[in-house]
Amino acid sequence: MCGAMSAEWNPGDLAGLAATIVVAEQRSAGLLWQNTAKTIAATADGDPVRVAVCPYTAVEFTAPSDAARPLLYDETGGKWSLSFDGVDDQLRTTTSPAYAQPCAVATVHSTAGVSFKYLYSSLADFGVALYRGGGGGSANWTPYAGSSGSAYAAAAAGAVCRLTTVYSGASTQRYVDGVANGAPSNAGTNNGSGLMVGNRFDNVLPCDLRVSALLAWPNPTAEQIALLDAFLLTYAP
Repeated sequence: MCGAMSAEWNPGDLAGLAATIVVAEQRSAGLLWQNTAKTIAATADGDPVRVAVCPYTAVEFTAPSDAARPLLYDETGGKWSLSFDGVDDQLRTTTSPAYAQPCAVATVHSTAGVSFKYLYSSLADFGVALYRGGGGGSANWTPYAGSSGSAYAAAAAGAVCRLTTVYSGASTQRYVDGVANGAPSNAGTNNGSGLMVGNRFDNVLPCDLRVSALLAWPNPTAEQIALLDAFLLTYAP
């Protein structure tokens, strides 16, 4: 682990944690690789990332081809992200660990786009997912787990967002910077199974964005959401 909080609480304390991306930690720990053999480390701004190993579970995210590799991006100040080009860049978990509802997915990301795209989805069908824009042409994000829940408020172009979505059927709740954002809504009852970042499970809606962190886990509590948000704040650009 790395960073000021490494001796204190960290996401490894979340029971049932699914595969996770925390780019700055992975870079410091030598867990980002340019090739599938994991012989060429990704450490510099602009390095392509073919494999990203979760620092807590050792589950791997991989790009399906060299062309689909996101690029390591130096956000300065010791903060890093992965930049997805909105064409074919993506990372997928190599296994499909399940995380049943209620479950949460937290992200730290930024985007300047507004068109209909997916930040993440499960590997099999939609599972749990978060998409941008829909038919509205705005940079809002909407949780989906079989149906569309209420959207987060539209963010300014390029703004860094810390969003945590707690998927719980008709009681799906959105959090911005650790604070509840609006009333719960119905996003459906799909469970999570693995994760795909930067696209939808069927590869038709790749997203242009930068991702600093993405974490999923079951049975989230208010305390966990607050602790995780404080942790992620240290890595937010």
